[in-house]
Amino acid sequence: MVLGFVSCPAQMVRQFEHDLDARLADHGIQNSELKWTKVSGGKLAAYRAAVDFYFDEMVPLGSEAHALIVDTSLLDHRAYNEGDSELGFNKLLFQILYHRAGKPFVRLEKIVVDLDARNTARDLLELQTCLNRRAAKDLGTPQHRPFTRVAHRNSKGSRLIQVADLLTGAIAWHKNAHDTRPEASAAKSALAAHVAGKIGVRRLGGSSHYGEKRLSMWNMQLGPRGGRARQSRP
Repeated sequence: MVLGFVSCPAQMVRQFEHDLDARLADHGIQNSELKWTKVSGGKLAAYRAAVDFYFDEMVPLGSEAHALIVDTSLLDHRAYNEGDSELGFNKLLFQILYHRAGKPFVRLEKIVVDLDARNTARDLLELQTCLNRRAAKDLGTPQHRPFTRVAHRNSKGSRLIQVADLLTGAIAWHKNAHDTRPEASAAKSALAAHVAGKIGVRRLGGSSHYGEKRLSMWNMQLGPRGGRARQSRP
């Protein structure tokens, strides 16, 4: 499983989404949602343009993308997550959000997290509280609350969530070796290769060095009994 996000300065969100819409209009899909599952030969040029927009326009102005890769066969929800896979999922979200969005920015910035909407019985306030408690503990400032919002948002209304979906999908495509299957989508394989080329690697899915911000990948190492993440930085 691959969890990923795209971050950018708050003051640039509207401009990025407006400019990406304009870029997609050139390809006739300005009213369509970008999704990895929708990548096809007929839309490949548009999807490449979206990837190029992220790397060529957003990254130079402060955007970052990060992904957490987890071998789900090693997760033990019964032992570590009270038998609740949703609790386990939120713990994984905590890991990537805190280590890659929290640590670099909590001292100076307010952080807003929009998660792709999904059905879950768990209140996201629980995740937000855990993120803020960890930040306050690490900074030694009990009243510090850098994560001002953690909420679900419909991806149809957020180009940035859509870009995150494309980058995450490309990583999963390579990591799970979908491109090696006889029936593999040529368009998805081409787009994954295009993303890989943007960061100068042949295939996506290997762990990045800690300083990588354009598109970093963190293969989580689970503890010897399975299901518990070792406390190490990505």
